[in-house]
Amino acid sequence: MVKSIEDIQLYFKNRQSFGIKPGLERMDLLLKKLNNPERKIRTIHVAGTNGKGSTVNMIAQALIANGYRVGVFSSPSFSGITGHFLINHDAITEHDLILLMNKIIPIVKEMDEIDESPTEFEIITALAFLYFYQRVDIAIVETGMGGRYDTTNCVSPIVSIITSLGLDHEHFLGETIQEIACHKAGIIKEGKPVIVGPVHEAATSVIDREAKEKKAPVILYNNDFHVVNGEGYFIWKGPHGDRYTLTLRLKGKHQTENAALALMAVSYLHNELNFNIDWDKVIQAIEKVKLPGRFEQIVDNPTIIVDSAHNIAGVEAFIQTAKTYTDGAKATLLFAGFHDKRLEEMVDRLLDASFTVSLTTFQHERAAQQHDFENILKSHPKLMFYDNWKEVLTEYIKKQPGDDLLFITGSLHFVMLVRQFIKENGIADNII
Repeated sequence: MVKSIEDIQLYFKNRQSFGIKPGLERMDLLLKKLNNPERKIRTIHVAGTNGKGSTVNMIAQALIANGYRVGVFSSPSFSGITGHFLINHDAITEHDLILLMNKIIPIVKEMDEIDESPTEFEIITALAFLYFYQRVDIAIVETGMGGRYDTTNCVSPIVSIITSLGLDHEHFLGETIQEIACHKAGIIKEGKPVIVGPVHEAATSVIDREAKEKKAPVILYNNDFHVVNGEGYFIWKGPHGDRYTLTLRLKGKHQTENAALALMAVSYLHNELNFNIDWDKVIQAIEKVKLPGRFEQIVDNPTIIVDSAHNIAGVEAFIQTAKTYTDGAKATLLFAGFHDKRLEEMVDRLLDASFTVSLTTFQHERAAQQHDFENILKSHPKLMFYDNWKEVLTEYIKKQPGDDLLFITGSLHFVMLVRQFIKENGIADNII
């Protein structure tokens, strides 16, 4: 039995020893013992290398604006264990989480005794379905990693979404776009449509093959729906002759693509599943979306912008968006990432884009240390590594004039630590 949030945190800390174990056998057994709550919830399942969080948030905001109760399950959480489970933006209460934990712990113990021990993330995922059951009209579930063997792939969604495909988590998912596409395509379910974002042609063929095997319709970006970009706005055109004009708070071409996917998902719910949708409310909701750590200006003087460019595709999108701020001039950039990412390739691209780059580390078991950057530090003698990013940031703010620009990017974990530091030290009061 657990009696407090501290008990729950300790419980999950102890479960970390089970690590990451791909496969759905344990998850299927755990959910069966819980009477399969995931089968009793209308679900949208979202996979992709990048763009999942933005797309999920836009869909959620649009549906909430139309009066629906929307559950969102995502990871990682940066507001503690309760931050994984949201209903209409509100995290689960500690009271409800304790009740659900005490329901699931005896079942986990039974599975431990037969050597089918669920991992930390499997238990968290099962908790999400328990929480959403009979509390939401629809749940939006984001994959943790990959798709086919991801813990969340126990759902039977009303529609699936693949936002993007790129090289990431290669140790688990494969070294090629085709291999990664095979994992993402694994979320496609029998007869259920899949909305696919802008992906490589090589990936499209993999997705098409999976969809044909499962008789699942494919709704493809730039084929069935597309956008026309204007100066500061875009026009979304859907498969039913729909046409809407939007101006996003979120910056970057990739966010326009994410918004297009969100609009397509809402259009499908409206036109095919009879969801009651007021499109004026949809547009207003999506236009207002602001996400922590997604090309977000967190300090005005000097200008500091954070962005979670944690893989190659993310770095490329960041560079493209950052150019609109620098106007070709050099800008200072602080980078920190996970040691199991393509660090050298990411830093090389940032250097090629004319950023004055410095490297650092942060408090996390996967955070890259100085030795992880050894080769690139040797290749670029002027490239500096700092052990204490807080000191670097504090000194920058003290010394730099207001017209200077600092980008901070890399791991989303690092970016969130930076946001927390800025907020707690009263450097900016406009951080959400």
